[in-house]
Amino acid sequence: MPRKFIPAVPRRLVVIAVAVTLAPLSLSGAASAQQTCQKYGPAPVALTGMVTSLQASGPPGYGATPKTDAIIQVPILQLSPAICVDADPANPDNTAEQNVNSVQLMFGQGGPQFRAELTGTSFVVSGTLVHGSGPGHISPMVLMVTDMQQVLAPADPASPQ
Repeated sequence: MPRKFIPAVPRRLVVIAVAVTLAPLSLSGAASAQQTCQKYGPAPVALTGMVTSLQASGPPGYGATPKTDAIIQVPILQLSPAICVDADPANPDNTAEQNVNSVQLMFGQGGPQFRAELTGTSFVVSGTLVHGSGPGHISPMVLMVTDMQQVLAPADPASPQ
């Protein structure tokens, strides 16, 4: 039986072709492996980001009665990096969320309180996540705050002590 002629393919071209073909598979696997989704409460979470605030309609109607609603400053944590949140099968309101870039901060009595001078500062904020669906919730994700720790910038080794 006669041999078929198969042109020689340079080895470097084969390696490049295999790498380009497999790269998307390894990148998608790496991305999903790196991001562990957060859980809704009662599980505690600690999220890192910059505190900002938004103006929104407050009581009594939280936007339903704009003529009589107070204007309030709502604290927001701009997350870095974005998070995902697993669905909670025990509560149909707590749906899965992807690429969450910010969460509304809710402060209770007896814990840390929001102050306007905190805006523009990075914090690790601890608490429990709930799906924003109640009065005063202006964000799909709300963090019920139990603790806040300011993130201090690392010391610059070049600066004099």
